[in-house]
Amino acid sequence: MKRAYGYVRVSTIRQAKGLKGLQNGDEKTAPDDKIAKLVAERGLSIAAQTEQIQKYFDYKLKPLGWTLGEIFVEAGVSAEKIAFVQRPRGFELSKTLEKGDCAIFCKTDRAFRSMFDLVKTLDLWRKFGYFMHILDFNVDSSTPEGVMLIQLMGNLAEWENRRRAQRVKDANAVARSLGLAASGSSPPYGFLIQKCQGPNGKIVRKLIPNTWQRAAARRFIEWKRKGFSVQQIFYHLLRHRIRRQDGKEFTIQMIGNWIRRELQLRKTEALANANDSEHSQKGS
Repeated sequence: MKRAYGYVRVSTIRQAKGLKGLQNGDEKTAPDDKIAKLVAERGLSIAAQTEQIQKYFDYKLKPLGWTLGEIFVEAGVSAEKIAFVQRPRGFELSKTLEKGDCAIFCKTDRAFRSMFDLVKTLDLWRKFGYFMHILDFNVDSSTPEGVMLIQLMGNLAEWENRRRAQRVKDANAVARSLGLAASGSSPPYGFLIQKCQGPNGKIVRKLIPNTWQRAAARRFIEWKRKGFSVQQIFYHLLRHRIRRQDGKEFTIQMIGNWIRRELQLRKTEALANANDSEHSQKGS
């Protein structure tokens, strides 16, 4: 007998809470209840998703002789960084399915972190004979049309991601050429990010030299030349409570990276100085 399973997810534990606070007159849980109400109104609560799955099953699959198994609830788990099969309940659902079974999802973003994650999961499930019904897209992967639609959406999503990545790359290149920090990025070695007011009055992130970092790296290089290892330098800093500018402790990997980048930067600066002197000699 073919079995159908459901999968519902909410991103936070606060969303998973019901309306217990306001019903009990508990002021402390009122903020959670307001969130729960908003989530419920948008059909994103556990109860709302479960109801949609039940209605779809009763209308679409039950008349065909299917039975409804467990509805897997993923409470307080964000889909932004965790793929579907790597989540606890997503993994359990994948293990529970047998050949010919299907899983019902209310909304794509409730189950999958991206269209790529959706297509990847679909390809994996098809090898084992599992199917999926996605209600917000009205897609049934047991049909050729459903598979084609999911793959088409995945290709479009991948194309849009590449376009977005290229736009960010182009914008960051322009920012660096103007001496500004790339959007959302950490400063490169030897620099700090300073927020200042630009010509148009907007706040911009400008790169300024980080003399403290370079001085520390030069000291590390001196110690290395005297025969100390990176691990010994790390324990020396730890023992004497010498910390970074932000107050955090150094790590062994960071010390090694600073040494390597300082040596690379020295070579780059030496080459630039040599080219400048060569041009000046030709000019004279």
